[in-house]
Amino acid sequence: MARTLGKAKHGHHIGNQRHKQPRRRAATLSQTSRNTRRGCTLNKWSEERMKSATDEFRKGERGLRQVARAWNVPRSRLARRVKGIVSGWKHESGKQHVLPAAAENELHDLISTMCARGFPFSRKDIQCLAFQYAHHYGLKGFNNERGSAGYYWMRGFLKRHSNLSCRKPEALSSARAASVNKSVINGWFDKYEQTLKELQIKNVPSHIWNTDESGLQDYYVSQSVVGVKGKACYEINPGEKGETTTLLATFNAVGDYAPLMFIFKGKRLKAGKRMVCGCSCGFHSSRIR
Repeated sequence: MARTLGKAKHGHHIGNQRHKQPRRRAATLSQTSRNTRRGCTLNKWSEERMKSATDEFRKGERGLRQVARAWNVPRSRLARRVKGIVSGWKHESGKQHVLPAAAENELHDLISTMCARGFPFSRKDIQCLAFQYAHHYGLKGFNNERGSAGYYWMRGFLKRHSNLSCRKPEALSSARAASVNKSVINGWFDKYEQTLKELQIKNVPSHIWNTDESGLQDYYVSQSVVGVKGKACYEINPGEKGETTTLLATFNAVGDYAPLMFIFKGKRLKAGKRMVCGCSCGFHSSRIR
């Protein structure tokens, strides 16, 4: 005789359905607690109290738990610093850096010094220097097959030293680099002001013209380097590469522009050849000796 089942009462479930509602509640509770943990703030304890607690525990007068309660610092954090797992008393959150802070500061000073002298480092140079330092002192964290620090270490290094940035340097010849100093520049401005007073055009902007030339090279492209923010970044080159075309732009203080002048590379003629002018008379032709 078959058994007939009626509708289930409110709050009761048949078969496997009775486990669905508690599972939903458990998932909801876990999601709520996860969001609560995600919004909490870490390292609420004071670094000065942690230092005082570490010094007091090392005297041996009281136990670890008593010292942690007295100075209101986490007992587990105090134990890690007392045992030597974490050095110092400052906050240590997340993964530790491969290079210590002193080594990164030294590398930062080296980058700033070389950039100021006209020999900036590229990304690859800095990554190789970091790997060589870590390999010399036995620090692990870099890839030995690549032989340099990784992309994420370089990004973190630039983030920790916010005054450094990657950009393309301005090409500067050795002759101009020797003239870029404070005394030479101040002397030029003193002569400029004296010339304006002698010509009586200091307050006449239409008579003050500025001329600047720009050299356009065929294929030379400077790569991106790391320099200091807010300061000029130059790269000294051994000499000009490729064929250079000079563009001369002239304008005055009012805003009037003169026609652009292009200066192409000249060609030296050998002795014995005739140099003929553009006219058809042939009178101006002469022989180079």
